[in-house]
Amino acid sequence: MLEYYFDFLLHFIHRKYFQCVQSDTDSLYMAFSSETLADSVKPHMRCEYFENLHHWLPLDVCAEPDERIRGPGAIFTGEPL
Repeated sequence: MLEYYFDFLLHFIHRKYFQCVQSDTDSLYMAFSSETLADSVKPHMRCEYFENLHHWLPLDVCAEPDERIRGPGAIFTGEPL
């Protein structure tokens, strides 16, 4: 989880665009300020982000979907407090 947080999230996304809500040994719950994760990527790192995305997240299109791999998904969407 630390590798994902430091080598992926902090490398590609500025801290002002996401907030870590809760973490466990095998899970990480976050809130993002943009509609998609790609919208939060630092502008000068967009090309590198898309080249390395498959190392960190499951692909959107899979030959056979695996129920064990959910990837990032919205648990709650709504108005901010």
